[in-house]
Amino acid sequence: MSTGDRPSVLEIRIHGIANAPPEVMLEAERDEITRRTGDDLGSFWSRKDAAPGAPAPAADPRGGDVDAIEAYSWGRQARSGGGALAVIGRVFVHLGWLFILPFGLCNIAYWTRRIPVPERADEAAWAAGRGAAMLRLFGLVLTLIYVTAFLSVAVDLIAVQCYRDGRVCAALPAWLDGLGDLDRGARAALLSVVPIAAMLVIYLVSRTGRVRYEANVAEFTRTFLEGKPQRRPLLATVGFWSMARITSTSEQLHFAASLGLVLLLLGWDAALGGRVTDRELGADPLAATLGGFAAASPWALLAIAVGAGVLISSAICVLTSTSPKDVAGDLAGRVRARLVLAIAAVAYVGYVALMLASTSQRGGADASASPVFTGLITTPMVLVVLALGLAYAGAGWVRGVPKAVSFPLLLGALVLLGAAELVPDGADGRAPAAVYWLVGGSLACVVAYFVVVWTRRVDVRSVGWSGQGPAIGMLLGLLTSMVISSLLVIGVSTWLGTPASTGEVEDIWRTPPPAGLAVLDAPDAYERFSVVLAVLAIVVAAVGGSAAVVALTRTPRLTLPPVAGGGAADRNLLGIPVPDARYTRQEARADLTGHARRVVAARRSATIVHRGEALIGLVALLTAIGFLPLVSSDLFDAVRALAPDAVRTGIRSASAAILGLVALGAVAAVATRAASSAERPLALFWDIVCFFPRAGHPFAPPCYGERAVPELTARTCTWLRERSGGGTRGVILAAHSMGSVLAAATVLALSNEADVTTRDVGADGRARCRVEDVAMLTYGTQLRAFFSRFFPSVLGPQVLGVPGCAGPSLWRADPWRRQVRREWPSVFPTPAGVRPNPFDEDATDLTVARVLGVDGDPATPVRWRSLWRRTDYLGFPAYGYNPDGNPVDRGASERSPVSYLWQVAQHNDYLPTEQYRRARRELVTALGSEAGVAAEAEEAAAARVAPPAPTAPPDELAGARAGG
Repeated sequence: MSTGDRPSVLEIRIHGIANAPPEVMLEAERDEITRRTGDDLGSFWSRKDAAPGAPAPAADPRGGDVDAIEAYSWGRQARSGGGALAVIGRVFVHLGWLFILPFGLCNIAYWTRRIPVPERADEAAWAAGRGAAMLRLFGLVLTLIYVTAFLSVAVDLIAVQCYRDGRVCAALPAWLDGLGDLDRGARAALLSVVPIAAMLVIYLVSRTGRVRYEANVAEFTRTFLEGKPQRRPLLATVGFWSMARITSTSEQLHFAASLGLVLLLLGWDAALGGRVTDRELGADPLAATLGGFAAASPWALLAIAVGAGVLISSAICVLTSTSPKDVAGDLAGRVRARLVLAIAAVAYVGYVALMLASTSQRGGADASASPVFTGLITTPMVLVVLALGLAYAGAGWVRGVPKAVSFPLLLGALVLLGAAELVPDGADGRAPAAVYWLVGGSLACVVAYFVVVWTRRVDVRSVGWSGQGPAIGMLLGLLTSMVISSLLVIGVSTWLGTPASTGEVEDIWRTPPPAGLAVLDAPDAYERFSVVLAVLAIVVAAVGGSAAVVALTRTPRLTLPPVAGGGAADRNLLGIPVPDARYTRQEARADLTGHARRVVAARRSATIVHRGEALIGLVALLTAIGFLPLVSSDLFDAVRALAPDAVRTGIRSASAAILGLVALGAVAAVATRAASSAERPLALFWDIVCFFPRAGHPFAPPCYGERAVPELTARTCTWLRERSGGGTRGVILAAHSMGSVLAAATVLALSNEADVTTRDVGADGRARCRVEDVAMLTYGTQLRAFFSRFFPSVLGPQVLGVPGCAGPSLWRADPWRRQVRREWPSVFPTPAGVRPNPFDEDATDLTVARVLGVDGDPATPVRWRSLWRRTDYLGFPAYGYNPDGNPVDRGASERSPVSYLWQVAQHNDYLPTEQYRRARRELVTALGSEAGVAAEAEEAAAARVAPPAPTAPPDELAGARAGG
């Protein structure tokens, strides 16, 4: 195709998780580029020597095939300016991001479910799907777990335990000594403001980003997504980007529940704290509680009643207000939420004021009180049990376990467990046999439920974690919330309980003070969890280490994609084009010489990361099992008694060491990333989680996709509609790693511009913007290996239009051996799948691949290329490992072309390769072919029908934000 025949092509480069700066994407120096449009959070850049829309210099090898190159930078999502004060501020902001990690995992769990495709793509409403209500209830429980942890620190450890017998903890500053003049109830009420303030700070951290990224969604919808009424993938529907799944209603309900829990626990301690000891509560909880209530003051009982009512009302509102059709127009739901919040706030403020106004001087008033805050003896474990039950329920959502089976089994388990906790101890102080029968019955219900889950006849080979994604996300959210809570509570308890004296000093020697008994008593839930965490860490380290040994000691000959161009230096080494029956059992040790040794080492290292899905599944499985001893104090004691004394002592010591290491690691990570504004908080986690709109938790991280996709769509349409001098135009979305997810979402958004070909026309009567003028070049992508498996309703095979992908193995030399065998059926015959895939019924006629020409017709130019290499630890084929009949994937050299000395290329260094330039030339040719076919079709149509009158193009988002 001659230069005069090909379209004028713009290449938009989109970075990935490494947050490559614009100069790297443009292969230039910093002073050679300029920002064309945007701000510090999202912007388009180009070289200074290329005017907007002007052709790239002919001698420039970076853009010789295209007319313009721009880099889209989207990764600066939590930044602050320079200076010491800004660094200090970033430390607290990054610490806030660490605290919202469980909420982000809850949000991820929401998108791993099966979400039905709307019948009409132009409807603003959308279907939530099974499990949405229960998952948001789980999110509410996570919020309350944090509230309980903050209460444990501020109220239990400080307000109650640090003020005893006229003495104050030496670690507390002197300006807090005045709190000793208040009685226990007034002190607890005053310091209960701390957990509310802490949750407000966490909310503000997520809210700040949300204001920045979730703007102008309605404008984007009105401009770009006025599409056809038929069924389309979620990413191509109006509701995906325009309908807020979490609104201020949910935020108000979470704050109301937090206030309700604080009020309930304050009243509980006021009713029981001075009348019942924690030992009496442990021996016969029901009788001790009822006896304490009988002698309690009316104000304490009223606080309990109002707090419990607020909690129940908040939970009911969360369960009944999850329908997206109600979020936009259900005024009654918003009124209910505000009413519940108002009642909670008024009751809480009134109770605190009453306690402060009626406080007595410190004396013997607290002498008979329980040494700990009574309300927190069992509350942490009750919340953990509720969260664990909801996480178990998530295991059956994708697999389609009937509610008539899951609900009775899991509810029965909770009822039996609650009954076991109410059984009084025997005369000898031990739990009677009835307790163990009830606990055993509860565990039997759980086991029966999972037997039903795993015997469901569904095909989930191409779904992450065999369809357990919602449960995995919730279990990890529960695990991280308890890790952070335990670090907080036990860390503060250790700090407060540290003696002020460091011991006697003589010359260069210091004699430490004798170790005494722990004066402060942290809630049992956190200490027991630290033991469970130690066991989990040891098992995961052992299994993960064994898997790493397998990966690093094997040298199999892996299937390699063919590499076009580049010469002998780019030839990938020690691979096989077609696997045989002995695949991964053929070692290449004898050939490990020269560059081959380094290449094989890089492939080994890459396979360690490739096993991540399997390792995450193992962590979640161990969490599901490890939390079981925590659900009952008697069960925990029984399990602990099985271990010898030496083992119990060792695990307890290891738990303290592991918690300390986790704390040091978290602080170091926060401080390191906060020291540089170029680093994102939580790095890879941040990029993956924040692509999806907030839906599972109102305090989840903000969604950058709601800004990036509109900007990319606007810039694409702007280029296609600007036809100076006539001729056709095209756009190549060149996306690396996570950027490929944004590119795929942009393609689907553009595909929904169904009316643009008849409404937006130029003076010649031809459409100015067509999705057929868009191509996509991905490299180092995780679209198929990760996103299609983890989020099948959003980016599954039926959405991408690519074959499904089996999951990786933790133990095989090639983690993807199962998938490789599936792609060569002539070598590895496999029985045809007869089980239904739960996501097949959500398939539509529109897919990313089909939009880009992958429709099975050899005459249709394919406008999608994807580069990958075996040494890439985060890059995978987008279509398949088998190159035969693969219209998308192409191999990339495993040699880094930008290094003076020979180096192995891994996740980066795709842009300078000959394979990248070749793939781009193929896409330019394909765009030219599409333009020619479209021009012939339009000319034929114009000959039959008079062209419509010219109309002005609609207002678009491309103005100030996308550089139109």
